[in-house]
Amino acid sequence: FDGLKGYERYAERQATGAGGPTGGDSPAFGEVQFIGTPDQIIANAEYLQEMTSTAEIVVLFQYGGIDDVSAERSMHMFAREVLPVLHAMPAPLRDEHRPQPAVVA
Repeated sequence: FDGLKGYERYAERQATGAGGPTGGDSPAFGEVQFIGTPDQIIANAEYLQEMTSTAEIVVLFQYGGIDDVSAERSMHMFAREVLPVLHAMPAPLRDEHRPQPAVVA
């Protein structure tokens, strides 16, 4: 982001380490990715919900050269073993993620 007009704030946050996970080297990166066994994916979904109050996700099964058969097999496993658990998982809007009232000076 450094030197890109309109992205100055992103560059500043990245430089100070406040920009959040930026890739595989970030310790938090693996905790918000839906990669692994069904149990790992469920645990990561629970962690993501606790950290962000998310109520919806988008999952990509075919990327980076994964063949059609493998992607479809992953999708079926996700639908069979993960999706029912996610549907049953509570997704509350946690107090720390609620908008704060404006302070009028």
